[in-house]
Amino acid sequence: MRRALLATCLALVLLAWPADAQQAPARPTHDPAATEGGRTIMDVVFWAPPGETDGACLQLSPGRAAVTVRLESAGVPRPVRYRFAPYWYRAADSPSEIDTAVTADPRTFEATLAGGRYCYSILNEDGPPDGDDTGPAQLVAVTMTLAP
Repeated sequence: MRRALLATCLALVLLAWPADAQQAPARPTHDPAATEGGRTIMDVVFWAPPGETDGACLQLSPGRAAVTVRLESAGVPRPVRYRFAPYWYRAADSPSEIDTAVTADPRTFEATLAGGRYCYSILNEDGPPDGDDTGPAQLVAVTMTLAP
């Protein structure tokens, strides 16, 4: 009797656990595009050493992008810029370029995208101390959502 009860309880746990794991996570409150059925494209923290990092590009579908940038608290804040633009000029994208200073306070920028390749880069404008190439790095949080 005890084995049958234990097997039944185990079967119930195994069946209920996967159903609970399939629930979608709650959307962050600072996600403007999520209120209209948007999806998160990136939610990362970049390590930005002095100088410009290599740019990266994304293939995005048409829609409205919301990009939130901010400095993470790690040492003394230094001047940092975030750039986002289409890979090549397209009139339908106008104005979709973002070139802004990143601060400790989150800032959200929205742009209408025609779809295609878009590139972004982070520039830590703080020069390396005394010619040393290991100046103070900054942590830059970037969240991008895309709504249809």
